[in-house]
Amino acid sequence: MRIEEKLLQTDCRNLPTPKISFWDSNKKVKYPFDINAHSKYVEWQKDPLNQKWKGKEPRDTASWDLKMVSKMPDNTFLRVASCPSFLHILNICDNPIGHKDTSSKVELVKKFGYRFVACLQVYGIKIKAGNLQNVQSVSGNQQTLETKRTQLCNRLRKAWEAIPETNATNSSAPAPDIVLVALASSDAGVYADVRWWADCEMGLPCICVSPEGVAKGAKPDLAMLGNLA
Repeated sequence: MRIEEKLLQTDCRNLPTPKISFWDSNKKVKYPFDINAHSKYVEWQKDPLNQKWKGKEPRDTASWDLKMVSKMPDNTFLRVASCPSFLHILNICDNPIGHKDTSSKVELVKKFGYRFVACLQVYGIKIKAGNLQNVQSVSGNQQTLETKRTQLCNRLRKAWEAIPETNATNSSAPAPDIVLVALASSDAGVYADVRWWADCEMGLPCICVSPEGVAKGAKPDLAMLGNLA
């Protein structure tokens, strides 16, 4: 007998449903997570008038959240990859570091960081909240894109090296291998520059979060944090 594999419906193609399993640390059993059953499109079909959809129908079944798992403290990822000891954050700011708006953003990013670390710990990822370093964005319309990228990369590198655990001369502390960058805006150019610094210059896995994502995660929005985890 041939078993038909479920497919995720997207705008342009169909994709095999990924198999995701979790571990119930209380009952000591493994259980699967049905992506299709928890897709946003299926949820919309059950209650299309719910205000959370804001009148917009989800475009396909290839989007979902892990809120069901996030709310169960005894559940973790079935297999947890090795991870660094700390989650360090680089916070890009458009306003000067001492500006009141910058101070408000710093507090929000810190809150997001603690919420995200707590979510990771629920999933069995043993990581702690690390350092937060502020990075001033590069301004000036007269500068070339290459010059602005170079300046931002230099500022990111300086902020990263200011974190004690990332200092190569500190042999007692292993260098962390991941960084979370809180963006100041949804500027695609800044995002590209951050990715260039992390991927091409540092060889460092990087998670970029928009201001909207930071605000949602700080609430906390467990579905959003679960997907990010």
